[in-house]
Amino acid sequence: MEIVFATGIGGLLLLGICVWLATRNIVRPIRKLTAAAQWIASGNYDAVHDEYRERPAPRHEVDILEGSIMSMVEQLMHGHELGLLAVEAEFARERMEQAAEAKSRFFANVSHEVRTPMNAITGMAGLLANEPLGPKAKKYVDNIRTASETLLRLVNDVL
Repeated sequence: MEIVFATGIGGLLLLGICVWLATRNIVRPIRKLTAAAQWIASGNYDAVHDEYRERPAPRHEVDILEGSIMSMVEQLMHGHELGLLAVEAEFARERMEQAAEAKSRFFANVSHEVRTPMNAITGMAGLLANEPLGPKAKKYVDNIRTASETLLRLVNDVL
């Protein structure tokens, strides 16, 4: 009877050790991997990366699986960073295009708003120069026409 009791106790003790080892080496790492998979699915790569920052050398298949998943997370993080950079570059390109378009509209408006009156002044000065005027008035009209033509050339060069 004592032998049966001792064998039963020994068997229970051996079973307890097996359960403890299985929990420590298989169940606990699988729970951690399940949590990591949930973090990955939600896009929370930083939590996974922080949780598995320091990994011991692989001892068995579960450790190898964990290392593989961490490699995938690092690749996902790198791809995510590249994706963000691409979005930022596209946004910067769009802003540059908008600025170039605004600049073109500005110069077109300025061109019209400045050239139209300058052409009118030059034309009116030309018409006035063909009228019978005294020498003093003729000199003034020539100065107006010369100044307006010079100013129009300057505006054309700038715009």
